[in-house]
Amino acid sequence: MTSYYINEIFPSVQGEGAKTGCPAVFVRFQGCSVRCPWCDTKYTWKGGAKCASLVPASEIFVKDRKAGCALIEKEALVRDITGRYPNIPLVILTGGEPCEQDIGPLCESLRARGLDIAVETSGHVDFDFPDYVYVVVSPKLGVPNGELVPRMARRADEIKYVIGNEADLERMKPLRVAYPDKLFCLQPKSQDKEATRLCFEYVINRSGKLRLSLQTEKMIDIR
Repeated sequence: MTSYYINEIFPSVQGEGAKTGCPAVFVRFQGCSVRCPWCDTKYTWKGGAKCASLVPASEIFVKDRKAGCALIEKEALVRDITGRYPNIPLVILTGGEPCEQDIGPLCESLRARGLDIAVETSGHVDFDFPDYVYVVVSPKLGVPNGELVPRMARRADEIKYVIGNEADLERMKPLRVAYPDKLFCLQPKSQDKEATRLCFEYVINRSGKLRLSLQTEKMIDIR
């Protein structure tokens, strides 16, 4: 029996990257060993049973940004998603770090129900995704435990890179050289004005597949 530690599940629209504006069900997994300093979901860091408290599955459908999580069996999780949100065609597995749990069987079950699946990962865990999964890799270069697995970069449908300063742009350059055909979405760190300017100028002054990724969910105050 496959079960998952889940922090929260909620319907919204994708606020970042290439799928901005798409309605989706977000499934936020508990646990992340990378722990970026700028992370806005620090309540998901403690993995699995080490989270603040284990709660009933019904409680994770309340968006409260708490550190508690539920342990949910795979088929029960799929039934909850499809039963509560029958009109939303896309499920986004996020975190935390979803790839620190074996999400392969969950992807298969969701796909069998006719759903589209996207995964948001830092790329530090080597994971074999089927072709039908849309993979967003957000590398955390320079962060302890954030080393990017090359196969994950090659598999990425989209590379979302957080930019805070010029040093981040320099750190990203080798990735663009190594993967010139990938779509790079540059996201200003914490909506900082100077970081936004850097990203804007970069995408309009460079060639290649580049996009400015703004955290629109924060701009319009949704989750």
